[in-house]
Amino acid sequence: MTPFSLLLLPVVALGLHPRPDSLHSSSFARWLVHESDYATLSHFHSGDDGLLGSVISISDGNGYEDSTGIVYTYLEVGGTTYNDIVKNGKVTVTWSEFALDDGKSSSCKGSTAEDPPCGRFTMFGELTKVPEDGQATALKYLFARHPVMKSWKNYEAFWIDPASITDFFIIAHYGGAANPKVKDYFAANWYCHKHIGHLCVDLADAEPLALVAAGPQQQSAVSMTPALAVGVYPRPASSNPAALARWIVHESDFAVTTHHHGDGVFGGVMSISDGAGYEDSKGVIYTFLPTMDTSYIDCVANPHVTMTFSAFPLDNGKSGACSGTTAANPACGSVTIYGQLTIVPKDGKKLAERYLTERHSVMKMWTLAHSFVPFWMDPANIKRIVVRNSADGDVEVSVKDYLAANWHAETLVSV
Repeated sequence: MTPFSLLLLPVVALGLHPRPDSLHSSSFARWLVHESDYATLSHFHSGDDGLLGSVISISDGNGYEDSTGIVYTYLEVGGTTYNDIVKNGKVTVTWSEFALDDGKSSSCKGSTAEDPPCGRFTMFGELTKVPEDGQATALKYLFARHPVMKSWKNYEAFWIDPASITDFFIIAHYGGAANPKVKDYFAANWYCHKHIGHLCVDLADAEPLALVAAGPQQQSAVSMTPALAVGVYPRPASSNPAALARWIVHESDFAVTTHHHGDGVFGGVMSISDGAGYEDSKGVIYTFLPTMDTSYIDCVANPHVTMTFSAFPLDNGKSGACSGTTAANPACGSVTIYGQLTIVPKDGKKLAERYLTERHSVMKMWTLAHSFVPFWMDPANIKRIVVRNSADGDVEVSVKDYLAANWHAETLVSV
């Protein structure tokens, strides 16, 4: 392996526009927003410790071949997210590259969402109703990207007004986060226009500081870790929400954890495990956080969180009722768990690390660079589990029923 193996990984994923490399943080963010079907919206909430993570389908242009960088979404009038946002639109919106191409996009292949070369992006701003003079454009963009939205009744278009954006948070390589300026984000190319070999050479919008973070100590753990040959276990029927919740949690590589962050909220991408590898599920959620990480610091200070899972990344968007639609379509399926994310007690640390490293072998490498600490959502500290699996609305599942449920169907079932 060469010291610059991080930069030499393939950058073109099947079905995606060419990926900018990690030196171009503004371009990478534009690419990730555009290529994504959905994002996780972290926002203030009127109950449940005051915060919530919601799955939202997004569009940033007139179909897949157009990108403006402006984020639009469609919210159900009177729904929980809608009601929260009209009261307080201060949000963060989080994207994970692992949600693209069945986790095989460029540096994510064979790794996990929390591994730095597998990119993630968080936008800080305000989500508000699109002004009247922008409604036609917003609906055109949303319907062009998600035709199913034309059939959704009693929905309204929202956007992150560029003037409201206060910060960006991007991790796409080892060496820390990038925080490009808003003007650089909107001016950047939204995909790589020219390659030399596997390297994108759109250098006009590269951030000079990012060039420092490519030394031997930042060799890509992705290239050292074989991909796990796993499929997707059969999905339980929507009529069994407890089992569906167990299945979505177990099949997911990651969750977006919404936690308090200063006077705002933040959505952190966290790789998770709920058992001893892919063939085992206990339902108890573990994650691994470095002590210098924003989410580590925030969760130690205030452990009240929600963890949000979407079925859309599973099986490349073809899982059950996700096929041919979009993540925010209720039938696709999502799970939100309200509770506390805390450091695993000393007597449970070995078990937690075993579960995490057997599911994500790359985690064995992480402690060589930083001090990682296992966290868990102790079932005793879970307040609510909410499953969205049909147009009939959210279904609340008890912790007891969730833990007792079968975590996959025995055979393929109709959803």
